[in-house]
Amino acid sequence: MPVSPAEVREVVFSQPPVGKLGYHEDEVDEFLDLVHAELTRWFRTTMLCATRLSSSISSCAQHPAAPDVPSPDRGGLWGRR
Repeated sequence: MPVSPAEVREVVFSQPPVGKLGYHEDEVDEFLDLVHAELTRWFRTTMLCATRLSSSISSCAQHPAAPDVPSPDRGGLWGRR
């Protein structure tokens, strides 16, 4: 199930029932802060990559095809003998 940085930031854990052991709230909060930071970093990186890819695709679509470029198997730049 996908989760956003905001959802991680806003999650609330209930207190354990009386007499039961539960999680230490400070540790849970610290962990969630780390998860939030990582998800935020990942989300921003992903969005940046998607934006750059979209821009590249648009740029390629606006330009005509490149002229024939020599390839190694035809003795081009790499295969001169």
